[in-house]
Amino acid sequence: MSSDHWDELHKEAGNKLGFFVQTNRSMRRLEIMEKVNAAAGSKVVKEIRFR
Repeated sequence: MSSDHWDELHKEAGNKLGFFVQTNRSMRRLEIMEKVNAAAGSKVVKEIRFR
């Protein structure tokens, strides 16, 4: 999975919830997932992970 695709998944997940998930390509995947989890709850993280 390319970083572009990973960023797009986060953008899509954020847009579905009515806010934009900020991503930084230099972050590790886990750090991004922690930010998404804190912002949106575990449901969106599971949707991204198992998509």
